[in-house]
Amino acid sequence: MLHKYRALGQSCGNLTSPSIAHLYLASVARDVEAMTTALMPHTKGVVEANMPQVQCLGWPFPVQNPEHNAQINNTTPILLVNAQYDPLTWLAWAVGLQDQIRKSVLLTRAGDGHTFYLLRGETSRAIDAYLVNLTLPIPNTVLPS
Repeated sequence: MLHKYRALGQSCGNLTSPSIAHLYLASVARDVEAMTTALMPHTKGVVEANMPQVQCLGWPFPVQNPEHNAQINNTTPILLVNAQYDPLTWLAWAVGLQDQIRKSVLLTRAGDGHTFYLLRGETSRAIDAYLVNLTLPIPNTVLPS
């Protein structure tokens, strides 16, 4: 049964500061249903990207791994991949992470979605080239699929 809470612990154990959504939800709602309805009236909380916002309210344990500046140096070149309109990890975050990793290239897939590797488009092929041969795309490459 505890394995079901592993991802929740990972999310809540790494968040140092409550977001505006946390503060808003905590102030206007009494339970999870009311909180998600207040923040997401159309989807009623059925949005992968917003679940930690609701589930971590009142998390009773201290943060174990707070956000920090990665400052990764002297590594094998690293490929970062992000969709242009990813609802879970914003492109601006990927750009910020790229700034913290000296030998990194950001590959952007034009479009939305968070998990798109299985679409098997050009972005997937570029990821495969990196995983198999460490071949990096040209910096600032944006692929349509």
